[in-house]
Amino acid sequence: MKIGIGLSCYNRHDCVSLNCKFLSRYLDQIKLVVADDGSLESQDTCGIDVIHGRNKGVATNKNRLLNHLKDCDYIFVIEDDVEIRDLGFVDSFLEYVASTQYQALAYGPLTWSLWNVVDSSNGIHYTDTIQDPSLFYVPGTFMALTKQALKACGGLNSKFFGLGLEHMEWSWRLSKMGFLQDTAPNQYFTLDLSDSLSFFDVPRNPRDQNVVNQNCDLYFSLLSETPSSNKDYLVRSNLHLKSSKVFGLGLSKTGTNTLTDALGVLGYDLVHYPLDQHTTEQIFGGDLRLDLLERNDGITDITTVPYYKQLDQLYPGSKFIFTERDRLEWIRSLKNHWHFGHDLSPFEDNHDKMHPLTRHLLKEVYGGFEWDENEFLLRYDRHAEDVRSYFESRKNDLLIFDVAKGWGELCEFMGCPIPVEDFPYSGVSRYPIKML
Repeated sequence: MKIGIGLSCYNRHDCVSLNCKFLSRYLDQIKLVVADDGSLESQDTCGIDVIHGRNKGVATNKNRLLNHLKDCDYIFVIEDDVEIRDLGFVDSFLEYVASTQYQALAYGPLTWSLWNVVDSSNGIHYTDTIQDPSLFYVPGTFMALTKQALKACGGLNSKFFGLGLEHMEWSWRLSKMGFLQDTAPNQYFTLDLSDSLSFFDVPRNPRDQNVVNQNCDLYFSLLSETPSSNKDYLVRSNLHLKSSKVFGLGLSKTGTNTLTDALGVLGYDLVHYPLDQHTTEQIFGGDLRLDLLERNDGITDITTVPYYKQLDQLYPGSKFIFTERDRLEWIRSLKNHWHFGHDLSPFEDNHDKMHPLTRHLLKEVYGGFEWDENEFLLRYDRHAEDVRSYFESRKNDLLIFDVAKGWGELCEFMGCPIPVEDFPYSGVSRYPIKML
């Protein structure tokens, strides 16, 4: 049984840090993640992974959480105005699922102004009272659901940019598909979780009412349709963890350009063989917490090869992809690349004119500039053996990948659906084949 808890937040740093301080003691037992919807300052999450992304609304931010927690059996999505006192809410939900047919639950404060959806003619307005305290107009402050409910119903509709209606529409889908217990139109049964959860006294966002009114037409149009699973939470764009990256470990001419482009289709923004001045200075200075990784999701090509073990330590939870190729095909392609693939070929007597980082990496990875087929094949084999040995006890962190196989293994490893786009075989004829 795998439990996942996600905190959705925006500019409530004190509230978030208190919850993270409490949850951090469970890092080895529970999958924990924070989704920061573009806060102005960095969150102190006490070692809990953070998903970064610009502000696209609470629906997209919660989908970031759902994407990273979709492998969990029980998923809890909690907003930054909730104070977590203990994990009693986990046991309560598990007991509720075991004793009923339902697999989703909502909970929130009964004293705040909540959305009350009447009908399309009367529109949407606030209500401050609930006649029956056992019923609750769902605000989305706390949602719990099973893996099965998420897979069948999907996540939030990211067309809603604002607070309120995205939660209501998601709850409507969950109830209509039999996962959330409804007792009256737009009212849902909830458990009393006040022993383990309370609510911070924080100001409400004054834009809420305006944003809700702007989304009324979308909301009622969706309610007129048969509910179906929303796949927005599977979209990879802007769903990446700050503390985890993707690193390609393949040598030159093993498909590193293709890997970069394929991951780009999946929503990852990687840098292929960076040679900018600042990165060069950081590497030469021994600082591998590279600034470019604050803006990008990873690096491919031989830049990573001498340093992948240090990068693994600096960016825990990262994924590593070793692109491999038939050795004889590889050495023929590398020889052509060695002669004709550089502005200043390593064969030429102008090594000092090469980019300093290129010169450094060629020495580190291949041992020097002069062509030595036997030495290069030996280094290929040694690198492959070192990578396999290093990840022997953590095989889920490493994909050994032949780009000729296309999407299948790569998408499974990255946890992504197979795209409709063709696999982007890149750089195959980047340099003309010449007889040497």
